[in-house]
Amino acid sequence: MRRPEALTAALLQERLAETRAPEDPFDIVMPPGSERWPASVHEAMARTLRPAGVLIPVIERSAGLAVLLTQRSAELKHHAGQISFPGGRMETHDRDVVQTALRETHEEVGIPPELIAVVGYLPPMPTVTGYAITTVVGYLPPMPTITGYAV
Repeated sequence: MRRPEALTAALLQERLAETRAPEDPFDIVMPPGSERWPASVHEAMARTLRPAGVLIPVIERSAGLAVLLTQRSAELKHHAGQISFPGGRMETHDRDVVQTALRETHEEVGIPPELIAVVGYLPPMPTVTGYAITTVVGYLPPMPTITGYAV
């Protein structure tokens, strides 16, 4: 059995090089198994989806690449205590969902957008909570701390 290659920043960029940000954040890809969902679920999702963007922040570390996850506050009304990628709902002032993901990352964990090299995208996916989420993959060089957040 062949051992998988170690994931490097260059390999990550190579594998995601052909991906593009969606022109339409509502052009979703349904998850596997969704063909068994009732038609009413598909119809409701088509009517109610709101665009959102999340970032998979891939950070260079001495031991290799690491992914930054966040834990939502236990005080939040929705999704309290959940582990997540930084991101959220698209605001009216956001140019696109890529800007949404970068803005939300800055707001949530203090990483300025200019430090993030966007290397790729995953297609928009619907959520049961009514969002069409576009996932942005971003590379960050080694960094110790940003504005009080250990990253």
